[in-house]
Amino acid sequence: MNLKNQKCVLATSQDISLSIDKCLELKKELREDWILDQENMVLTKTLTFKNFREPLQVLLKISKMAEEQNHHPVLKLAYGLLEISIWTHKVNGLLKNDFIFAAKVDEICEH
Repeated sequence: MNLKNQKCVLATSQDISLSIDKCLELKKELREDWILDQENMVLTKTLTFKNFREPLQVLLKISKMAEEQNHHPVLKLAYGLLEISIWTHKVNGLLKNDFIFAAKVDEICEH
């Protein structure tokens, strides 16, 4: 099943972070501009724009989706820039939820 069509499930501290190999496999389903920080196990994407309004609009769409999915990224907004960082805080690493969320961000960015 396509990641963007899946729903994030509530993570627990009992969950085990994905292996680097599994993360690299799931990353293949995302747009190429996602960066997998293998040392800190964080997914990051930086979007650039020509003004302040556009990244703010994307941030608002992502924040709405974050509430719907009950999965919350770190979002950094600046003029012409939006940086998205995703990981699961409860396991201090990456779970499938993080890749599902990233795929949903990709879908938002396509529109």
